[in-house]
Amino acid sequence: MPRIILILVSVVLLMLAILYFRRQDSASQKRIVMTVLLSLIAVGLLLLAVTGRLSWLVAVVGSLLAFIPKIFAVLMRFYPAIQPFLKRFLMNKFSSGRGGYASSIYETLYLKVTVNPVTGAMDGMVLKGAYSGRQLSLMLRGEVEALLSECTVDQESYLLLMTYLQRCKPEWEFSQQSYKSHPASTMSKKEAADILGIVESASRQDVIKAHRRLIQKLHPDRGGSDYLAAKINQAKDVLLG
Repeated sequence: MPRIILILVSVVLLMLAILYFRRQDSASQKRIVMTVLLSLIAVGLLLLAVTGRLSWLVAVVGSLLAFIPKIFAVLMRFYPAIQPFLKRFLMNKFSSGRGGYASSIYETLYLKVTVNPVTGAMDGMVLKGAYSGRQLSLMLRGEVEALLSECTVDQESYLLLMTYLQRCKPEWEFSQQSYKSHPASTMSKKEAADILGIVESASRQDVIKAHRRLIQKLHPDRGGSDYLAAKINQAKDVLLG
């Protein structure tokens, strides 16, 4: 009977711990996981020390340390070959999912542009006009000039396309049409979440982190633009209410 009671209590405590964990934001969950892992490691080392089995672990670690320089030399030799796979892994790692970072999406009347949160790379798709369905990165200069002319009727599309060109095609020099101010269009929560690369229900802390991450990547001083910075700031304000 005492054993059954102990099992029931353990199950209840485990369920309460899981519910508490699921209610935390991503940053708190990471701290909890790290604390649990460090506690388990500490307990494991303590048990090994008490039972007198710590010496073999020290010997194994010492042997591995001796091979670290050789392993590092081999990795450096093959790094150029594995670099593309490593970059792809990092992009997939932070591309989406709970706690991950989806691409930042900017959609206007003529364009849908995405920004990779890891590399800062931009690309986009034409949504309207003579080049509808075309990918920006595959368009020729003459085609882009024609598209830019089409976008002059929509201020948001024009500014977004100019931002893409200044960041991805700096060798293509275009005379920029001047506007008195950036558009102050209304923004829905879905659009704000797409811009920051998070879900609409993201916590306040996640919104702030996503905003900080993007503003560092797309600040005008780092190859971004005043237009993108304004949209990122507006997205944060919309989600934080």
